[in-house]
Amino acid sequence: SGHTYPDQSLYPANSVPQVVRRINNALLRADEIAKVEGDTSVDNWLVPIVADGEAGFGGALNVYELQKAMIA
Repeated sequence: SGHTYPDQSLYPANSVPQVVRRINNALLRADEIAKVEGDTSVDNWLVPIVADGEAGFGGALNVYELQKAMIA
């Protein structure tokens, strides 16, 4: 959906993994650009992302699947 809503239940179950994927892709692209330009000011563009796995979408299996989707 890409929009912010006041209630978690209005988000699709895969919204957090999609955001994590977009952030990681942006950081990987920044790393590629820095390497091509010879910029060594940042050693590693990837950073830890802390995301809540229990988002009200179900029980333990749903949390497991969400976490698995965020580890790419």
